[in-house]
Amino acid sequence: MPRDGTKNLIPTSERTKEQAREIARKGGVASGKARREKRDMKKKLELILASQVTDEKAIKKIQSVFDVETEEIDWGLMITVGMIQKASKGNPQAYEAIASILGETAGHRLEEQRLAFEKQKYKYQQKMELIKRKVAETDRLIKVAKLKELTKDESTDVVNEIIANQNQLMQMLTNPIERNEMSE
Repeated sequence: MPRDGTKNLIPTSERTKEQAREIARKGGVASGKARREKRDMKKKLELILASQVTDEKAIKKIQSVFDVETEEIDWGLMITVGMIQKASKGNPQAYEAIASILGETAGHRLEEQRLAFEKQKYKYQQKMELIKRKVAETDRLIKVAKLKELTKDESTDVVNEIIANQNQLMQMLTNPIERNEMSE
């Protein structure tokens, strides 16, 4: 038997409409209160982060590393510098926090890789379409040469076209798409 208090819970589907409505109303009131508290906390935090640092020792420490005026040093800058220092010393949480702020999360990197893959896939598809057209053109030239009695000049022209097509096909097949083409 569970000891987490769920034994006595009654699902809303087994309650009267009035009971379910009252529970939903209480949940809505609590949700609104939590949202207001979160909004107020965010405003307070923004106000504190934007306030100027008055600790002379901290100001001198920042100015020894960065070329900033005393008026520009606020708590947001102090925290950012602290995160950067921790990240530079190998703290993975500080690095992840900085990466998250900059929008360089693991999901972002995965999306970039997916887009690069899609671009490479598209280039390969285009290359394969071109190869198919060249093969079809070569086949057509061979059929034309077999069906018609060509003059020496015409047959030379057809053979030269076939050789040119085959050379282009060989070049396409032996030159894979380069990585630098993917990044274009």
